[in-house]
Parts: sequence; structure tokens; C-alpha cells
Amino acid sequence: MLRDFQPGPAAVGTPWCCEIPCIATAEGWLCLATVIGIASRRIAGCATAGHLRTELVADALRSARRTPAARPAR
Repeated sequence: MLRDFQPGPAAVGTPWCCEIPCIATAEGWLCLATVIGIASRRIAGCATAGHLRTELVADALRSARRTPAARPAR
């Protein structure tokens, strides 16, 4: 990535970044993976789990791919 955080309108939907905070709850830890469009600054997909394994991120990316406005440009 060229670190262009001010992309033009043609870049909406790509690239994405991910944020994974872990939140302490009364029942244990809750990890929230969010996929965010850098150009749109909108949440494209998310997933929650009680762990930080690969499938948490994979589920968030699958969720983002199902969001029509967030699909990467081809």
C-alpha cells in the first residue's frame, strides 16, 4: 500500500483496513473485528468471537465481501 489515505472517489471500496479491539465483559473477553474502507471510512464488515484466531478475521472479511458498496474495485 502506498499509504495514500486521501484516495479519490474511484477508490471507494478499496483498500480496506482492519481493527480488532478486545473488550472485557462479565462473561470473558469479546473480540470485535471490523473491516473499514479507507476511502469511505465506513464499516464494511464485522465479526465477533471470544478468541483472536484466524477465523475471526476471515469472518469479518466475508462479511465485508457481502456488502455491495464495500466490494473492492476490480
